[in-house]
Amino acid sequence: MPRSGHFETAVFLCNEVKRSQKFTAQMFIAQMWGKKLKL
Repeated sequence: MPRSGHFETAVFLCNEVKRSQKFTAQMFIAQMWGKKLKL
């Protein structure tokens, strides 16, 4: 049971990381454009 649980957790964390990376990229792009518009 622990192994399958760890595997499910690893998959879940991997998906969360992918989501957070996409979100972070969007925030980074938004900040970059914000700086360009302010300048």
